[in-house]
Amino acid sequence: MVRFLEMSCPFSTEGIDFVMTALFAVIFFDQFLKEKNHFSSLPGLRVSILSLVIFKAEHFILPAMLGILGIFLLAKPKLEQQFMEAKESL
Repeated sequence: MVRFLEMSCPFSTEGIDFVMTALFAVIFFDQFLKEKNHFSSLPGLRVSILSLVIFKAEHFILPAMLGILGIFLLAKPKLEQQFMEAKESL
């Protein structure tokens, strides 16, 4: 897939993986610093690191995304309740 994209782009894509990683890190840390409650950040980090250890770098993305999705689906009722309580207190 990467080779196909490299062949179809008329410009050099050298270094784009570094740039995308750096962009993701900056966006993540900016969001992390703005949050009061880190519920959305910490499970994602934990599941991603666990998936990276278990599945290695080549295959960790899909299990990590499924794990994060599962955590948020299980936590959805509690998060909705907290949201409604916070909304009522305003």
